[in-house]
This record gives sequence, C-alpha cells and structure tokens, in this order.
Amino acid sequence: MAAAAGNGGSVGTASSNRLLIVGPGVLGSYLGKLWLDENGAGTVVGQTNSTTNHAKLQALGISPRTKDAAAAAGTFPFVVFSAPPSGSADYLAEIEAALGLWDGTGTFVFTSSAGLYTVEDGSACDETAPTAKLGDNERTDKLLAAEQAVLVAGGCVVRLVGLYHGQRGAHTFFLRQGEVARWGGYTVNLIHYEDAASLCLAALQGRGSEGGAYYRARTFLGCDGAPVTFEARADMMAATLASGAFQGSVKFTGAEGPVKGKRMSNTATRQQLQWEPRHASYVEFMEREKAQDWYASELVVAGMPHAG
Repeated sequence: MAAAAGNGGSVGTASSNRLLIVGPGVLGSYLGKLWLDENGAGTVVGQTNSTTNHAKLQALGISPRTKDAAAAAGTFPFVVFSAPPSGSADYLAEIEAALGLWDGTGTFVFTSSAGLYTVEDGSACDETAPTAKLGDNERTDKLLAAEQAVLVAGGCVVRLVGLYHGQRGAHTFFLRQGEVARWGGYTVNLIHYEDAASLCLAALQGRGSEGGAYYRARTFLGCDGAPVTFEARADMMAATLASGAFQGSVKFTGAEGPVKGKRMSNTATRQQLQWEPRHASYVEFMEREKAQDWYASELVVAGMPHAG
C-alpha cells in the first residue's frame, strides 16, 4: 500500500462541492476552514457525537450536526473521517457508516496513523516501509481494518505522524510531566495540524492527478520530513523552551534500548499531491512562530478535542 501507487485509480466529476467532516476536532476544524476559504459559505458540515462543540463549529462557518441526524440528511461527494478509535466502541462500524454517507463522486479520506509502520530501530522509513499485520495487537488491528474498509470502497487513507500545534502535542505533554521515564534520544516524527489539514485537502481535491481527477484507493503519508529527538541540543524540548513561549524543564530518565523510533520521509506523497508543509520542521516552527498559530486565535479550537 505505497503512497500514490498500487491499484488505486482516479475518477472525474463530483456532484457538488459539499464536504462532510466526521469528527471535526482540531484537525477537521482547520480543514473545514481551508475548504470554506476555497468553496464558500455553506459547503462544510461537521458531524459529531454530541452538541458540545457545535457553537465553536458554527463560529468557524461549519454547519454542525450529530451523527443521529445523518441518516435523513443524504450523501456527500467529499467526506473526511478524522475521529480517533478512542471515541468509538465499534470503530469499523463508524467507518462503514461514514462510507455510506459518501456518494462516490468526489473523494473519501480517512486519517490513519503512521504508527502502523513497524520500523523502530531508528532507521529510515517511508511510504514503502513494512507495516503491522492483522493480529499483531488490538490498536493496529482497528486501524488496519478501518483502512481496508476504506480502500475497498475506493476511499483514500492519509497516515499521519505525531500531530502538534503551539499549545498541543508531545512538547506540552512532557512539560506537564517534568520527569519522563523515556530515553531522550528517541526519534519522533511530527507534522503541524495546519499541514496535516492542507495535505488532506490536497488528497480531497485530487491535486497532482492526471486531468485533475479524484483519487481512488490511495494511501498517502503525512510528515514534515524533519525527525527530531526528545532532548538533543536544538531538538524538540530545547526548541520548545528556547521559543520563550513556555516555562519549565523536562528530564528524560529512560535508558537507551532497541526501540529508537524511525526517521520518516514522504517524498512520494509530496510529489504525487504537489504538496509541501508550511512548517518545514518543529524546530523552525518554534524558532519562527514562537508557538503562535491559527489555533491560538480566540475564535477557534484551542482546547477542542480531536473529535466531537
């Protein structure tokens, strides 16, 4: 299931420019903004489990509804499923329900995890790297089953590495802990939420496809291509504290072991989708933006959960 390769094809015209986002949390909300910027008001619906975040979605121009209202509301040419497995007792059933809301003319995108790649010795890893197999563990089984359902239906998968924005991510988690029982030299791969959303937008639009057609049964990888370690000089936590936006300290106390992470790159995805991240690396983001981004705005989703 290499990115932009394999048996996936592409098809032509969408029935309209309407987008349904199932699980419009931190990622989905920014994706909704990008879609509205290009397609105008009234083109994005956000489907949630409850009404808790509906006021926030409305403030962004996203029309909210609960999943209980989905059956009577028809289908959409563009659908994004960005709800995590943790929010559902039957994740596969949720995926299949969302696929039933896609009319098949545009694109269906499922945001999955690059944690499916099994490289863990600190070496290079790209779209062609080996992945977990069904039966390895419950977490990867859920994602693999979900991916398979999406691909069989003609939808696309975007596997994402560790997501962050200025006030949310591994950096704030570690600062809250102070002392972390992990090896500081572990390599982690990151992508800003804004860039993850723009990558999903590119996949939805069929960017880079022949004749501008929509992708079918493709798997893409989202990362900034600049792996960092937890505590090496100028890496994650050093850049976080040097930004001046945070106070505190972090001490990593774990010993080095055989599990060292991976160094991810997504050249095939970038070439196919004609995409580059706005934030080329976590370190650059902290140095240049000082942890300030769209998510810091009063209007939007600081504190919004990953999915509603």
